[in-house]
Amino acid sequence: MKKILYIVSIVPHYNVDLYKTLEKHYKSLNEEFYLLSMKNPPQEGRSGLSGKIIDNHLFYDDEYRNKIGNFTFYWQKNLLSIINKIKPDKIIMSGHVGNLTSWIVAFLYKQKVYTWQCGYEYNKSPIKDIIQKQYLKLFKHHLAYHTRAKKFLLRYKIPEKK
Repeated sequence: MKKILYIVSIVPHYNVDLYKTLEKHYKSLNEEFYLLSMKNPPQEGRSGLSGKIIDNHLFYDDEYRNKIGNFTFYWQKNLLSIINKIKPDKIIMSGHVGNLTSWIVAFLYKQKVYTWQCGYEYNKSPIKDIIQKQYLKLFKHHLAYHTRAKKFLLRYKIPEKK
């Protein structure tokens, strides 16, 4: 049975129906859908729900964030050990260049990783552009869920077929 792992930091209330629909869809294909999110999501700013919303909803411990100048870097604690336990066939995760965990996941699971893009880039700079281009090349697959995301990827020379 194939295993699909979707990794997010938080589960906003408006995505609950999406994850429940994906769970049903994958069950109909005789596949397992896993959702992995932060155990204790922040309650200020962009807040998320606590507690399981689907059968295979798992949690990583926390995110460590560090701001250096205009850049924010973060690390998703114990996420890699959870991925190793699940042994997914596909991994879908955010394509944020400051997510140091996603760099490692992209290296370790090359053919299995899909990154989703919103196409909005915070704190643009020439240095970040160089890093972003290298980062996006790590992923074999990209999910651009609207035209701005598609244009963002094309700007970094990611082939449309990817």
